[in-house]
Amino acid sequence: MDPRIIAVMSLVALTACNDTTAQLDPPEGLVAVEIEALVALVVDTGLFPTPPPASDPWPCPAGGTASRTLVFTSPLPGTIEREGTVTLDACATTSPGGVLTTTGSVTLDDRFVQEDGAFTEAAGSYVSSLDWTLGDRSGTCPLQLAVSALNGGLRVSGTACGVAVARDVR
Repeated sequence: MDPRIIAVMSLVALTACNDTTAQLDPPEGLVAVEIEALVALVVDTGLFPTPPPASDPWPCPAGGTASRTLVFTSPLPGTIEREGTVTLDACATTSPGGVLTTTGSVTLDDRFVQEDGAFTEAAGSYVSSLDWTLGDRSGTCPLQLAVSALNGGLRVSGTACGVAVARDVR
């Protein structure tokens, strides 16, 4: 075989083996575990903080604050209805990719029925478009979430950043 052909084939094979650029480029958006961290931050810090915050605003896990403007009503014993917004102001948490910071407001409208400390009914929606930063990446993540009763607790599910998500609460 012609040595020039062998040299070209070797160069092509070496180039193919060493071309890791596509594998090393960071993603432009959030990856699945980072989306899970964002949803956990929204649900656990903003929508259903445990323990309930003693002041408004209250601190987020890794910096920034969360606050709320809500109207609570109780039309029947054991029933709570909420309507309003939860605002995340540079609210941060840690994620596998580093510190994830979110800013924006979540509009909420929900209703809960409790019997003997367990949720027997839950319905509502949580809608937002949150700005986020993580290292040198940034973007916007649309949220379309709903709440339902599940085994005495709550489940928040829907889409975040275009990905199906679910998070159990309490």
